[in-house]
Amino acid sequence: GVLAAFFVLVLKRGTANVKGTSPRKIPFADEIGKPPYVIFSDASLVDMAQNLPMEPSDFLFVSGVGQVKLERYGDQFINVITQHVMSQ
Repeated sequence: GVLAAFFVLVLKRGTANVKGTSPRKIPFADEIGKPPYVIFSDASLVDMAQNLPMEPSDFLFVSGVGQVKLERYGDQFINVITQHVMSQ
């Protein structure tokens, strides 16, 4: 998805550049019907990029993530994180 694609940018550019490439600037509403900041805040994306949770239990420790967000978006982000870690 588009939000996961943004997250890849966060991983590649580093967490210091999150503010300059906000997911709010990416067309996202058509994909899920919600603006991205409703799903994950910049703080959540930075937390993911810093801690790289690769298991659902670890993803629950990300700032702003609860059971519902884990179930809706966890697999997508865990896959992106795992691919990133394995490519390093």
